[in-house]
Amino acid sequence: MNKNTFFGWREVCGFAYIQTLKSKAMKITLVILCALALFALPVITMIGSATDKEEETNIKQAYIYSNESGLAEKFSSGFDGKYENVAVQAVDEKTKDEKIDELKKGKDIDYVVVLLTYDRNTESMNYGLEMRAVYGEDSKITSKDADNFAEYILKNKEKLILGSIDIDAEKKDSLLKEKNYELLSVDTNGNVENAKERLDGAEYWLTYIYLMIVMFAIIIAGSKVAELIVTEKTSKVMEYLLTSIKPLALLLGKVVGTLLIVFTILGALLVCFIGSLVINYSLSGGEGGFWPEIFTSIWDSEVLRGVTIANILISIVMVLLGFIFYGFIAGLAGATVSKIEELAEGLKLFTFTVIIGMYLVIALMTFSNMGDGMGTFDYVVYYLPFSSVFVVPIYLLLGKLSFQMGLISMLILAVSTVVVWLFVTKVFANVLYHNGNVMKFKEIVEVYKTNAKSGKSGGKNGK
Repeated sequence: MNKNTFFGWREVCGFAYIQTLKSKAMKITLVILCALALFALPVITMIGSATDKEEETNIKQAYIYSNESGLAEKFSSGFDGKYENVAVQAVDEKTKDEKIDELKKGKDIDYVVVLLTYDRNTESMNYGLEMRAVYGEDSKITSKDADNFAEYILKNKEKLILGSIDIDAEKKDSLLKEKNYELLSVDTNGNVENAKERLDGAEYWLTYIYLMIVMFAIIIAGSKVAELIVTEKTSKVMEYLLTSIKPLALLLGKVVGTLLIVFTILGALLVCFIGSLVINYSLSGGEGGFWPEIFTSIWDSEVLRGVTIANILISIVMVLLGFIFYGFIAGLAGATVSKIEELAEGLKLFTFTVIIGMYLVIALMTFSNMGDGMGTFDYVVYYLPFSSVFVVPIYLLLGKLSFQMGLISMLILAVSTVVVWLFVTKVFANVLYHNGNVMKFKEIVEVYKTNAKSGKSGGKNGK
């Protein structure tokens, strides 16, 4: 490839960025989005205040089993709030097994079984206190209700659990951690599943909001890349640019310029969102805090369990790679169009891949909430480049995926981006000079095969 292949891409990037910001459509869009972000939280607070109703629990009884003498008996008192009327009973191993077996009876069951396992050996890998909450999947108690009850115990662990353990006070806080907490469900067949593989309220909404933001951002960015190419292709601007700039430099400049536009919009929305927090705080007189009640009711301080520097870096890199990956596809799609009126048709392949990726993630979220987690389908969604950008970054931060899985997904996306780029280098120039009906994917592949055999990186001005 000619060493001057990318000469001028910065100028194209700057031109695309400035011209897009100056456009009337962009200004109107930015004003509308910023207004929505600025007043979103106060409006949600007002709606929540009008419809607020204290959530009750269907849990009437809690059976506590522990391998540590005296630990289960500690639960005989101390419950308060909406759990103050929950009857608590310490049980032996035999009764514990009987109660868990009864959970499969279903609808009339209104109790949970809490299992506490304490390992005093500081040299053991299992050292510490693990907690499991078991409920009936088809009983009166929902997974959210059982999860809230377990979280209540965790938040009051010093009073409810750790007070009965005879150890140094400084070590108590390290004994029971959220990562050692499991929520188990028993169905009518007696099958026991890990319900924590499912997405709870906060995890579901964070994943869904992330999915929507990234999806719309990629669609907007990709559509803008294609629109800029088609607009310049149908005018004399393209002819002028191609006299001094290579086609691939043109594509790279458009993709990066549009990516900067997206980040500018997201930056402006972030500023407005912070303003929305301040407005919401002011309107509530400081009593309601910065966040609406509907958010704080589902939020858990440990919801972002996977926030580490390494996971944050992988998430950022994956988002950037996702924009570039789809940007190249959108740029190639735009080059196949000769008239601006045919842009929607030309973008079918780009739009189709985005929607497929989005629906795969929605299916993953649905299956997770049904208790079907970490199967073959999950790995397909995590590693497929069309879908990974829509879920892996947020799942990493939620602690749903390990660092190793995130790294593998990022590397696959990086390799896929390089593959798409190599494909584009073989066909972009030829496609860019195409005039006539919108090229089909089969025709683009034929151009690639022809250029691959001849060792070319494109047609005119693309050698």
